[in-house]
Amino acid sequence: MRQRSYHADKNDCFHDEPHKQEPRNTLNTNQRKQRLPHLNHPRKDRVILLKFALCFFLVCLTVLAILHSIPRPRAHDGHHFMIRTGQTLKSHSSVNDFDANVHSIDQSDKNDHRMKTQSNKCPSYGCPLVASEVLHLADDTVRSDAISQHHIILTHKSNRKLPAPVNQDRAVLISPFFLVEEEFRQLQGSYDPRSDFLMGIFDGHDNSGDIVAEFAMTEIPARLSYKLNSAIFSQPTGSIFNGTVGQDTVKNAIVQAHNEVDEAIPSDQAMAGGCTANMILRIGSTLYMSNTGDSYSYLVTYTPPIDGLKSDNISESSNTADLQSHLQGSVIIHHENIKHKPHLPIEKLRIESHGGRIHVPPTHPMGSRVIVKSSVHNEDVGLAMSRSIGDAEWTKVGVIPVPDIETVNLNELFTEIGEKSKLFAVVASDGLFDNRKVEFVTKHLARIFFETPASGDEKDAKQDQARKMLEHVKRLITASSPLKADWYRDDISFVALTIEL
Repeated sequence: MRQRSYHADKNDCFHDEPHKQEPRNTLNTNQRKQRLPHLNHPRKDRVILLKFALCFFLVCLTVLAILHSIPRPRAHDGHHFMIRTGQTLKSHSSVNDFDANVHSIDQSDKNDHRMKTQSNKCPSYGCPLVASEVLHLADDTVRSDAISQHHIILTHKSNRKLPAPVNQDRAVLISPFFLVEEEFRQLQGSYDPRSDFLMGIFDGHDNSGDIVAEFAMTEIPARLSYKLNSAIFSQPTGSIFNGTVGQDTVKNAIVQAHNEVDEAIPSDQAMAGGCTANMILRIGSTLYMSNTGDSYSYLVTYTPPIDGLKSDNISESSNTADLQSHLQGSVIIHHENIKHKPHLPIEKLRIESHGGRIHVPPTHPMGSRVIVKSSVHNEDVGLAMSRSIGDAEWTKVGVIPVPDIETVNLNELFTEIGEKSKLFAVVASDGLFDNRKVEFVTKHLARIFFETPASGDEKDAKQDQARKMLEHVKRLITASSPLKADWYRDDISFVALTIEL
């Protein structure tokens, strides 16, 4: 994310027989060793001791190698956090190996989740999926952890050269997202936690933005699960799941997790970077939509045409606009989050009360920035958001990690939209919307989810559908990129997930 801008722009020896003594300075080292036979035994002892030490050292190395190969939890940088299971989210590379964990919300997947958690060493709250680079996915064999008929989680690296050519976005999907151990889940009666999920986007910025985003993506779900788990055991059975009594508890846990992660970031990284944090959490029939920063999150209802879907008439070579214009159904966007920008009255008041400066472009208020004299960059630097994780230099002037949280009652929403309509959720970095409106992206996603039929044998139907979906996603990303290749393009990342009651 291009969110910060620069403002106003490494001894003599004896023999048994008489002999002529040689001068000492004519004896070399080997001769002296040979003329000292009475010292040979100690030397042999030293050699034996040295060999023993070497063998012992090799044995230790072997033992350490064996221990290192045994899977174990990652260490936490935060000094005040200890998760009950001693586990946390897996790293980016290891999570991508979970090809078996197709979080497509199918009933068979839910039933197998506990076995997968045990076999793949997932945290107790679920197996996380992280975004795959779209260019690394082959059209003929689409990986099921990246895209399915129920979810999409992808990313596309920007064309930036500085501060480093790395993708600073992080996206995660944990579905199902379990809050408690299996034994306690059995006490919940009709409540089925296998429908719960957590999806999030963490858009990094500045030199250490990718590191901060990775830390937040890993730590916030872990800490949130731990806090909710603790809260469940301190309340009457099931109260946290009823959609009303437990809402304050869940909201407080989300806020605390954000604050703790912000404080736990290593100071050198927090000084040199930050990230947004947008999440949608489902617990029972309630969605918790939390937002810190200026990333995007919203819900979409899709209603199919009254006379039913017609056959797919979009050719393989159709241009990008066709995907939107050929949407046969209709979409409505619900609960789009408010972006935390410095010019907003409540944000502006807080920042200025802490002595912060705000620059608001007269013709483009959404480009407002919080200005500080950066000791890292040694000049004035503007931050394009009023809330974030990290950004320690801006914390002093009122930039906070506290999220806004909105709750959505799914029972009420499904009653409102009707039984024929479908629902899906989106979280995305702002790079997806730099050149396109939310409505454009939403129509593409609706077309991808609900109007991309599979063809061929039943055995190959899912793979064929995934291949078509990936093709359409690539078109969407192309359409969301600048017209010219040499123009700046931000990282583009998003998670989209269908929701059912």
